[in-house]
Order: sequence, then C-alpha cells, then structure tokens
Amino acid sequence: MTAQLGVFARATEFKDAVGNTLNLPSAPRRIIAIHPPMVESVVSLGAEDRLVGIGGVVLYPESVLGLPRIGGALNFSVEAILSLNPDFVVMGVDTDATAQLAGPLSAMGVPVFLAKYSDFASITRYIRLLGTALDLREGSDRLVGAMEAKAAAVGQKLASRPVRRIYLETGAAGTAAFQTIRSGHYAEDTIRRAGGLNAFDLIGPPQVTLEGLADADPDVVVVLANNTHVTTASIADRPGWTALRAIREGRVAVIPRGFMLIPGPRQAEAIEVLARAIHPEAFT
Repeated sequence: MTAQLGVFARATEFKDAVGNTLNLPSAPRRIIAIHPPMVESVVSLGAEDRLVGIGGVVLYPESVLGLPRIGGALNFSVEAILSLNPDFVVMGVDTDATAQLAGPLSAMGVPVFLAKYSDFASITRYIRLLGTALDLREGSDRLVGAMEAKAAAVGQKLASRPVRRIYLETGAAGTAAFQTIRSGHYAEDTIRRAGGLNAFDLIGPPQVTLEGLADADPDVVVVLANNTHVTTASIADRPGWTALRAIREGRVAVIPRGFMLIPGPRQAEAIEVLARAIHPEAFT
C-alpha cells in the first residue's frame, strides 16, 4: 500500500529549461520573477498570488507593479532577494541577473529556475516546465495549447504566401545607425512564423546603416516603436530612405514595441501582429 501511495505523491525533483535539477518538496509559495517574460509567465500560469517580488524593467501586468523590486535593468541584489524569504526564483539564462544571482542563490539553498528561449518552441517548453515545477501543469498545458493554436492558425493563413525578407528595426541609434536583431535571436523564429525572413545575418553588434539597408534591399520594413510620433510617413521621410524599394512600394509598418520582444506567453500574439505587418493581404 505504501508503494502504491508513492506513485501518486508529488515529485520532489524537477528540471529547469537548461537541465538543472531542482529539489522542491512542495509547490513554491513565495516566488520572485526576474525580467518581464518570467513575470508574465508566472502570472499567466495562475500563480500571481504567489509572487512576492519582481526584478527588471517590468511594465505588465499592472497588478504586479506594486510588488517589491529586487533590481532594475542591470543591478540585482542577493540581499534584497533573501529579505523576501523566497522559496523559488525564476529568471532567464544569459542575463545580468543570471550572472549576479544564480550561483549565490543556489549555494544558499534557494531553488533557481532558469528559462531558455531561442525560438517559439523553447518558449513554450520552458512555460510547460515552469508549470510543472509550480504544480500548475493543467494551467501550463492550457496556456501552451492556446499559444500553439494561435501560431498554427497564422501559419495556415500564410501557407500559400511568399516568404518576404524583412528588416525589423528595434531602435534608432541616431541618424546613421539603426538597431535590429542578431542572427540566432529568438525573434528570427517569430519572423519566420510570420511569413518572413530576416534580411540580415548579423553576428556582431545588431546595428545597420542606410547603406547596409540599401544593399540588403528588404521586401518589407517593420519598425518597433513606443513613440507615437514614429509613423510610416515619418519613416519614409528619413533622409535617403526612398532608396529602399520597400519604402517606395509602401511596404512599411510601424508596430508598438510593447510585448513584441518579450519571450513569454504573448509571443504567439507577436507572431500574429508581425504576420499582419508582413502579409496584410492575408488578413483582410
């Protein structure tokens, strides 16, 4: 009888997205989430009431913005985290928070869940693993199922559409340089699922010049911007930009930056938003 009961007992060991083993004898009740995608994932899984602190530049959802902050964009404090008595900390790999916090916290016995995101599939995978660790597997299955269904619906709409090479602008570094994404960035998969192809294959700094843009000759220009003064007209009016075929043909779109570059539960929505910009004719 004892062995039979053990089959139904909650597992105590879980794997995070990079394969680290976490010992969680009970479902975490005091969670600290660092950076927007981790905060959004915990909330979307139904564990907002367990959040006791957040870190990074978190702007959404509004309901968590009053929680204690353990750091801003770059600087994080082990002491601030420990003062909140967490039993679980979640953060992404390859971030400043990981470098500063993961080792010390793990050494002090605080379970640290590391999320990895290189494409859409890896985003849904870490969400499922996080749901399992939080004892919210049903919620994670439902959330991931909805994400995958939305992405698949977009794919069906674009099945007969040509792939278009796009320049995705994430920011302007003055009048001579413009920010985009590096090769291998998870947003490249978002572009692909939205019926596009990154017009650049950058390994170094994710910046391009007007000359580089003209050489790449993208089919579509998509600009992510929080400034409402950035419009398709203002982009077309940039000095020298009429040299771009996409500008001359009117294939330019401006999308509020918002959640577009947050590798969390809203990435399926980001795929749809980007697809509408690349292939507007498919959604009329």
